[in-house]
Amino acid sequence: MTKFKKGNIPWNKGKKGSQVAWSKGLTKETNESLRKMSQKMTGKKIEKKCLTCNKVFTVTPWYITRKKFCSKKCYDLWSKGKTWVERFGPKEAEKRRNLQSEGLKRAYKLGRKNPRGFLGHHHSKENRERISQRLTLSNSKRKGKTYEEIYGVDKAREIKDKQSSKQPKKRVPFVCPICKKTVYLIPCLAKRRKYCSFQCASKAKQIFWIKNREERLKKLIMYTSQRPTSYERKIIELVKEKNLPFKYVGNGKVWIAGKNPDFIEINGKKLLIETYCQYWHEPNYPISRGKLFAEYGFKTLFLDDNDLTSKNWKDICLQKVQQFLLEGEVKS
Repeated sequence: MTKFKKGNIPWNKGKKGSQVAWSKGLTKETNESLRKMSQKMTGKKIEKKCLTCNKVFTVTPWYITRKKFCSKKCYDLWSKGKTWVERFGPKEAEKRRNLQSEGLKRAYKLGRKNPRGFLGHHHSKENRERISQRLTLSNSKRKGKTYEEIYGVDKAREIKDKQSSKQPKKRVPFVCPICKKTVYLIPCLAKRRKYCSFQCASKAKQIFWIKNREERLKKLIMYTSQRPTSYERKIIELVKEKNLPFKYVGNGKVWIAGKNPDFIEINGKKLLIETYCQYWHEPNYPISRGKLFAEYGFKTLFLDDNDLTSKNWKDICLQKVQQFLLEGEVKS
């Protein structure tokens, strides 16, 4: 065992995992270095002037030599336009330069052409105006003109020949299945493409959704939502206990006007029960949904969270369902 001075960790040379931590049972009362450190860190605060704004601010003894500014804004104002030597001193500036040069060397080894680039530099307002003027002039000269007018006849031919050589000359006719329009396309695009334009593609999506709406909604309910919900489970229990003539169909079994009701009457009457929470729905939810089902001759009873979360929810719900069966009126 090769031991260091007091305070260091003892170390076994060549043996991994054999370092043993030294038990530091020191306090302010026993150790002088700790006492001095605590005095510096938690001692009386000393007033100090900011170098930029001359504002007086308080600092603990630990930060007397380090802290020279009251805020970051003051430091930024002071450091603006100064070199590293002026800001950090010669030793620290050398360290930073060495680190920067090492990073650039690594970048050049990796194959980056200009690793420094324009990073950290900004154009002045005059340069920005000049660049914008040049760009606007170049664009205005070209705008609305042909290749012949810009480059001349000979160069225009060369440019057009290059562009045509890149594209294949033979094009295949493609018939759009929606608008029945024939379009001539490159063979590889003709294989991939299904429609002639985005408009036809959107129409095709609409047609597909209208045709297979119920099936897709069933899949969405099956895979995204947990059915039956807590409110629906309560009504299922009540139906089983009191032998009420209702069946649970909220898992996508029955669809009316593209909507899936929760419960339906078994004995041929067009009666529905819907459970919902007021927090997750609009205030006119029972009115709009009731009208939609009424168009197809169905009458709906709506039971909200106030009915289903009360202590005597069974009595309240049973009374409403019995009245609904007798009268056949919608009660929300």
